Amino acid sequence: MIESGSSLGKIIARVGDLPAMPVVVAEVMALTANSEVALSEVSRVIERDPVLTAKLLKVSNSPYYGMRQVIGTLKLALVILGVREVRNIVVGVAVLDAVQDKDTEELLHKHGLWEHSTRVAALCKKLGAHAKGAFQGEDFIAGLLHDVG
Repeated sequence: MIESGSSLGKIIARVGDLPAMPVVVAEVMALTANSEVALSEVSRVIERDPVLTAKLLKVSNSPYYGMRQVIGTLKLALVILGVREVRNIVVGVAVLDAVQDKDTEELLHKHGLWEHSTRVAALCKKLGAHAKGAFQGEDFIAGLLHDVG
């Protein structure tokens, strides 16, 4: 039995403080479990969350994807990113949003943690591809969330 005063006990006790996964994120996760899902179906779900839509557009317009023109629609962003990548970004965004508070907000924006995290995520993805690992986006998520905590 784990004592409530132990470090592990404190961590387990705090798990109850974590917010539930947003409905849109849960739906995207369920849809994208099938790699053959129609992008229009994924788009319809994501469009219900303007913040998530904006973050996906921001990522698709990042230098990592090297697009010569601005990606202005969610559907085009989904085509560029692909189902697996959209799933990974949604997970990363959900985790970052779940741990966000006033201090985290300052870190993410004022101190550039969001930009740093997306750059590290892109680098991890490139390293994963170069290493020919059997990653299915875990490399990207690990890079995105490496400073969380």
